[in-house]
Amino acid sequence: MRTPKLSIKQNIRTSAFDISIDETGNATVKRSALFTGALHEYYRAAAILPDLEKKFTENLDFTVTKVHQLAVKAAATSAQAAVDYRVDAAKYATKAGKRLFVPLTKALPFTYSLPADTSRVHELVLSDEYNLLDTFTIHIPQGYILESLPNEKAIQSDFGEYKLQVEKGDQWVKVIRQVTKKEIRQPADAYEGIRKQLIDMSKLDASQMVLVKKE
Repeated sequence: MRTPKLSIKQNIRTSAFDISIDETGNATVKRSALFTGALHEYYRAAAILPDLEKKFTENLDFTVTKVHQLAVKAAATSAQAAVDYRVDAAKYATKAGKRLFVPLTKALPFTYSLPADTSRVHELVLSDEYNLLDTFTIHIPQGYILESLPNEKAIQSDFGEYKLQVEKGDQWVKVIRQVTKKEIRQPADAYEGIRKQLIDMSKLDASQMVLVKKE
């Protein structure tokens, strides 16, 4: 028997990041996240790992120097898991002279990719589907101002949709990223096109803002 298929409305990740950067490029990163449906399963297993902190820091996309808080909890009677942490991160931003180069989504980059396959003969089947909504609030260190910020942009593709929105305040920038992946079943000759669409999404995700020290 086949188990019930989980839809895009059931497989959801929502994250809220609060990132405070200092003038050296180091940062304190806080995250609160909720996972539902198939996306929660990894965290249900991780919640009972004896070496959770070690595995957690190894899987992050930045260098952790200290863990202040870490909690992974799975709901007893529903397909949900929550993750909360606060950590110190080394070299979160890159310092060059009087400027800081800050990647917008370094705390959780979009890394979905397909390998090159120019001789593919089988159709491409990616059955998973989900919706990801991540908000990154980045606090600008005292003495710095925003020099440049990427424009908002959306990419529609056979893979799904990638959307990046930005808001700015006096000493903060908020980045809202939404990724919607749909079920894919495409012929072999569509593979390379979808692979390139994913590369475009990853390039957009790697956008950064530039901060400059006040004169």
